[in-house]
Amino acid sequence: MERRILIAIIALLLTTSIVFATVYTHRYAHFNTYISQPHVWFEDPYTPNVTVYLYNYKTNAIVDITAGNLGLHLENRTGTLINLTQGQNYVLQYFNETGQGCNFYYTEEGGIISVTGNPSGGLYGGCSLIYKYPFQTPVNSSFIILMKTNDVVSPTDGIRGLSLHNTSNNYYYLAGIKNNESGWYFGIYKYNVTNPQQLPQEKGSRVLPGLKEVIITSSSSGIGSITGIWFGISFSYTLYPNGTVLLRAWLYNITGGGRLVAYVEALDYWPIYVNDFGLTVYQIRQQPSAVFQIDGFTTETIVVFKGLSYCCNVYVYDSNGAIVGWGHVNESNIVEIRLGNNALYNATIVVSCNDTTFNFTIDVLLGGDVFTVHYWFEGPILMVYTDLLNTSFTGWIRVNSVECNGLIHGVNISLVNSTTRSSNASIIQLGSSLLIYPSETSILLLTPNSTGWTANISLRAEVYPNTYCTLYTTFYYNYTSASIGGLNAVINIKTS
Repeated sequence: MERRILIAIIALLLTTSIVFATVYTHRYAHFNTYISQPHVWFEDPYTPNVTVYLYNYKTNAIVDITAGNLGLHLENRTGTLINLTQGQNYVLQYFNETGQGCNFYYTEEGGIISVTGNPSGGLYGGCSLIYKYPFQTPVNSSFIILMKTNDVVSPTDGIRGLSLHNTSNNYYYLAGIKNNESGWYFGIYKYNVTNPQQLPQEKGSRVLPGLKEVIITSSSSGIGSITGIWFGISFSYTLYPNGTVLLRAWLYNITGGGRLVAYVEALDYWPIYVNDFGLTVYQIRQQPSAVFQIDGFTTETIVVFKGLSYCCNVYVYDSNGAIVGWGHVNESNIVEIRLGNNALYNATIVVSCNDTTFNFTIDVLLGGDVFTVHYWFEGPILMVYTDLLNTSFTGWIRVNSVECNGLIHGVNISLVNSTTRSSNASIIQLGSSLLIYPSETSILLLTPNSTGWTANISLRAEVYPNTYCTLYTTFYYNYTSASIGGLNAVINIKTS
């Protein structure tokens, strides 16, 4: 009995202790805070691939962006593109004039050379502009030019095009357009100073006929005449270990949209070992002329695409829509494509990943080009509103800091009103460092419309696969009769 009483007393004491602890150790205070609606705030523009979370009466925002569009950057070009737009002094610096009775001048069109063979007339005349800096004997080289013929009299016996020279013995190959009174032809020819000849087609044959020529007439190509039409000529030279040379030439109608007009090839068993190239007009009678714009040359045959995910394929098409090469990504996230013609005009690159296809066009594609795949987003990410409809104010954006896990090509943020876009605040990557410059956009005058909208905050981001970036930004606004205010936004960017 006494034991039961003792247990009851202990239980009562414990209960009392718990009650007292509860009462005296937890205190609460209740009060109300009132915040007035701000005069300037953010709204969601509902842009695809953008999610916006607004809080603190829409004066703060968290913006999540998915960069889901694929893009390509030309990271490196081992071939050479020659810029003739710098004037006649540039032409004289890089080209030598050779031949019989030839003449050339730099036209006012810019970047154009006019070459005329034997302007005084006569039976034969060949004029060439030879590049002054030989690339030495190549194993595999491809050259491309733009060419427009300005023949005054038709027909005129002559040829004009892109030439590959041996500067020690004056022999050269010429891929060009020819007129022999029966029509226009495109072919590959072999010349020395005094004796032009057509390349023999079969081993052991030294007769002049034999190489297949493609006739350019209205019935076969729909051109009718080549006078005043821009053509592209691509000329490829491949030297084999046994000493023979494979020559291939493509003719594109640039004026007609870049379509492939003709293709010829020839294997020369008594080759010219070329060490330079040039622009050539050769005439037999009358006075043909041609206007040239040379684009470039390359000694490479492979195009590289970097930064692709495992499931991607890359295809390359020529201007006629024919596929010239394709490849699947390897374990290093790289695709390598060997081109049949390692210099292409108006090429199309198709990147296919996860049943999604992206098309890219490029004016000139050279063997040796290295492309890097990136993902990009562009569009409005926030809208700025006000309830002071009759009052204009100024605004600008500042990028306070940025953090990135991965690689970026660049991020630009700007402010856009109904008529004007501000300058960009920009983030670029230099090595492992991120550079914010400039950190602020230019200041815009913002005048609200009837709904209160004043501007959009727009962003362009180009980031590489598996990258995540966060930007900490402030939109500042200033009324003439009030102090500066600010709206903060955290912007997250990721790839799809």
